[in-house]
Amino acid sequence: MKQFYTLNSRMFKVFAVISLLAMTLKIQAATLYVGGGGYASLSAAIAAANPNDIIVLTEDISEGIVLVNKSVTIDGQYNGVTHVLTSTSPDRGIVISAVGVSVQNLIVEDAGTFGIQVAPGANNVFFSNVHVNNSGRLVPMNGLSGSGFSITGVDGAVLMNVSATNNKGNGISITSSQNVIINGVTTSGNSFYTGFSAGIGIFSSDAYTPCSTDGVQINAPINISELVLVYQEDNETDACASPNISNVSIGMPIMYFSGACTSSDGAWTTSLANANAMASGLDFFNTAYSTNQMFVFDVAGNQYFTDNPANPGFDADPNSASANTPCPLTPPAPVAYTCDILPEIGFTINGVDVIDDETVTINVCDANNNVTCDPNALNIVNIDDLGLPTGANVGLMLDFTSNNLTINGLPIVDIQACFNDFEALEMLFEPSDVLLVDCNQPGSLQLAITPFVDLNGNCAYDDGIDNCLGNTTTVNVNVRPSITTILANDAAWTLADCAEEQQVCYSFNLLIDDFCNPADLTLLDNLLDVDFGALQDNLVSTTPYVEISGENSVFVEYCFNLSPEDAGLHSINLAYNDNTHDKCIDVSPKIQIIASQPNTDYESLSCPSEVNIRLDEECKAELTASEILKGVGICDENFCVHTVLVVGERSYINYEGEINEPFVYDNENDEGKTLNGYGGCGRYIYRVYVKNDDGSCGDIVCWGYVNAEDKSAPIFEYCPSDKFYGQRSSVVYEIVGELGDNDNDG
Repeated sequence: MKQFYTLNSRMFKVFAVISLLAMTLKIQAATLYVGGGGYASLSAAIAAANPNDIIVLTEDISEGIVLVNKSVTIDGQYNGVTHVLTSTSPDRGIVISAVGVSVQNLIVEDAGTFGIQVAPGANNVFFSNVHVNNSGRLVPMNGLSGSGFSITGVDGAVLMNVSATNNKGNGISITSSQNVIINGVTTSGNSFYTGFSAGIGIFSSDAYTPCSTDGVQINAPINISELVLVYQEDNETDACASPNISNVSIGMPIMYFSGACTSSDGAWTTSLANANAMASGLDFFNTAYSTNQMFVFDVAGNQYFTDNPANPGFDADPNSASANTPCPLTPPAPVAYTCDILPEIGFTINGVDVIDDETVTINVCDANNNVTCDPNALNIVNIDDLGLPTGANVGLMLDFTSNNLTINGLPIVDIQACFNDFEALEMLFEPSDVLLVDCNQPGSLQLAITPFVDLNGNCAYDDGIDNCLGNTTTVNVNVRPSITTILANDAAWTLADCAEEQQVCYSFNLLIDDFCNPADLTLLDNLLDVDFGALQDNLVSTTPYVEISGENSVFVEYCFNLSPEDAGLHSINLAYNDNTHDKCIDVSPKIQIIASQPNTDYESLSCPSEVNIRLDEECKAELTASEILKGVGICDENFCVHTVLVVGERSYINYEGEINEPFVYDNENDEGKTLNGYGGCGRYIYRVYVKNDDGSCGDIVCWGYVNAEDKSAPIFEYCPSDKFYGQRSSVVYEIVGELGDNDNDG
């Protein structure tokens, strides 16, 4: 049952004094120690304790679920050190079921669901300097949430200097509880597995008696970093009687409350702009009220604002400021209308028109774990032809069915609203990110959009009143974790301050998920988008060397002519565009070019035992010292490189370091004898020498082997169609082209 939310605060002084006295009047208390020769576990110490005893942790402990069923004090500080309880429980970390329990100076981490839960009836509980982190590690497998602190069905709770971080739920959840005081709270990184992020949540539920929450006071310092600071939520369909949530008081920096006249739902925030956004969101995510039933309360100014209907969404109207509540605001009575003309939906997806009663399926590759979609406004195609009477509106029902996805980190819930209110979607979902919850699993989203004629003015479909339903348009979105990626590293090249340019090559690997792109991997001219910035003009060729190195795997290499004048840090951008989504992959590595003096310390240089070199189209290649030698400041002009071909027991040399004829017989008694007709693919020996001042070759620096490879496309030789099978032809037909090209005969 919906009730108007009241802001009358209650003084908690008597309760606070009684609670604090209860913590100090521990008579006949014994002290039990956990660890350091004491009890082996906190549970064992609780089992041995009597009411009012004190249990002290002397060291960090790891333990399953801890049941506190006695009125004891648990202190995690020993010798000035605050200790950690690491929970191995698949469910809750600590469950408090006794009255008057005190927990202080303790860190609780890694519970399966809730970190600390105060069970119904565990009244007058006290926390001081308690911190709960990383609860909910098994959410949603073992439950839908895992808040840090969960206070349920309790009358009397004091939390002083507490914090909750990175829990799979709220930092603190307060449900059907009365007289709760929080003095000093810090929360950050708390969010439900659906993506909704909030610091403190206040709830009512008819699962507890009493079902309402009444008397919550949150005092400074308040440090909440989540998107939603404090929110209130009741279940409009349950039987919880009036008031659902009442007498909530929150200190600075909270300045505004967004609420509804017909519900206890609301959100506390720090600015009027955020309050407007929260009110608009409440309108969208709740079928029970619209913006004309919403308000914003200015806490400091003690005044209420209602909506300015001239603007989309909820927009607090300063002319409506009043010290009196604007409630009750009730929907108008139903109006008469016949369903002769029904509204039709019209909108676009990626610029393509979607018509009424159509089903659209979108398959999306998930680059960087999310997909950003520009919103396209909905249009009611025949809205001007409906002839609606005064008081009737066109409404829209958005029915979501989702699996492993969130939108902008918010839970995906069904939405009903008047058509005009949907203009505010640009504020809530622009741009909208469809996020995978588990980045290793696929996700899906089905959206059914149904227009209707709203006859009672509440902008929600009421069966029996609003019977004028239009056709449903269905949009399916399938999102898969993509293995598509560009494996590109930063590069640092050191160039010797030589007179000539040096050629340096940058390579990366492209892995493509066929879900992201079913296109031919050889079509990189249209799909690969590279920007080398200031180095663009240094490219040897804008067409890269491309080698398909495996299924959906491509090796890509660009080469540059560089000189010391190009020294500096260069940012580059590598993008891959599939046939559907622009920039399916987008990375920005850096290339650093360093100029240095030539290296003359030849003894410090070395070279690899094996070198692989790719032959050009003429089946030739040349080795240079800068490509072979390991070290910095290598100038080719300071070295000689020879390639050696061994035929039989004789060695033939190319004195230019080329894989190309002629090779000269290496024999002092037979100088000048050349060997022609050799070269190309094969295995060679290379030698690197120091070049003397007169240009002659001096001492050898190092040597190794060269493997020359032909990477050019294959030539397909085949038997022509005019020859019988089994007949040997003396003619070899040569066709240059790609396999699968059926334009040629055969």
